[in-house]
Amino acid sequence: MKPEPLQTVSSPQKGLSTFDTPDLPLIYIDDFLPPDRHNVVNHNAESETIYSPPDDSSKQINAPVVFPRTPPLIQEHFIPLQKWEGVVDQVKSDYFIARLVDQTGTTPDELAEFMLDEVSKGDRTLVKPGAIFYWNIGYEESLGGQRKRSSIIRFRRLPAWSAHELEAAKHDADRTRDILNWR
Repeated sequence: MKPEPLQTVSSPQKGLSTFDTPDLPLIYIDDFLPPDRHNVVNHNAESETIYSPPDDSSKQINAPVVFPRTPPLIQEHFIPLQKWEGVVDQVKSDYFIARLVDQTGTTPDELAEFMLDEVSKGDRTLVKPGAIFYWNIGYEESLGGQRKRSSIIRFRRLPAWSAHELEAAKHDADRTRDILNWR
């Protein structure tokens, strides 16, 4: 049994869902209202027609169909201008000194001084002599296209080799060399 039309509207009203898929059946929405106040929207017509459900209380009202949001085509992203790989040489009370290798190959190696405040809190425990990090300078571009110049320092989180592990690897290499008679 088809519900009777109540009124016709040319645009969605507050509390109504809109669906762009014409193949969908009529869907009951506003599930939080009492059953006599539910509305149904038919988007197959040229204008949207709002229906009231039939008075047949034996019919079960199904939950509304929810479509996941599609991510925006333009996402926030970082546009690099310059990249370095750095190795920490010295750590002082509020700064550290590092040797930088240019990843774009346009400048020679350099020494640089960084304030510890420039390092994210999660990476500060990694700032030790010999630690490897990456420094990128570029633009952060927001969803709206707004550009902001940024400097990003990320420390590498690979586990360091212990002295025992290095000694064991050297022993294994010596043993393999002896088995192969490679002198």
